Amino acid sequence: MPRPVLAVAPPKQLATWEPALRARGFEVVRAASRGDALSELRRTNVAAVVISERLPWNGALNLARGIRSDAALAGPPIVVVGLPELTTAQRLRLRGGGPDATTPMKATPEEVASAVAAAIERGPLPPLALSPAQERAMKLSRVATLLMMFGLIFSLPFGASASRGQAWWILLVPVGGLVSDYATGRVDGRARLLGWQGWAAIVLAVALVPAILLFPGFFGPLTRR
Repeated sequence: MPRPVLAVAPPKQLATWEPALRARGFEVVRAASRGDALSELRRTNVAAVVISERLPWNGALNLARGIRSDAALAGPPIVVVGLPELTTAQRLRLRGGGPDATTPMKATPEEVASAVAAAIERGPLPPLALSPAQERAMKLSRVATLLMMFGLIFSLPFGASASRGQAWWILLVPVGGLVSDYATGRVDGRARLLGWQGWAAIVLAVALVPAILLFPGFFGPLTRR
């Protein structure tokens, strides 16, 4: 008996997936939007959910979170097509609402069907178990986010009155980005000290310092209104 699989994607993409999924012994249940998908999940006991990253407004991850947040719907594994494999830090930020498997956007229909079959065989991913070092790194990442927020707030006109017009607050943005990149690298077990985001933050900080010094007329009015 064919196993039902809920496929959530634009119509043209659904049409390309359907023959490959049927060839794998799946019955394709179509849904074109997040609302349709959640309604269908309440009516049909599906073996898996396959979602296109082409859904608007970050719809794939929003739908995955919506499914995982509802205990009545959270059973089947979720596959997102068009999303790179999630890192440990990214999965943590999704708070258990991420997909169980991903495929590249250019994956063939056969590769999509294979990913769905593998996800059904494996089942939903278990909750993440972090080491003490990873826990500390995630706390550091949250501190970095606060640094970037403070940098933005106090460098904007309405926040500048509280900071007495100091343009240097803007440097907290790249500093926070640098710290965040380092911390998430430790969570993910990255071999290199910094990724491209960290180096971009260094370049931005190095560029901002002489810019603030050489062009105070540009930065000053922004922070003294």
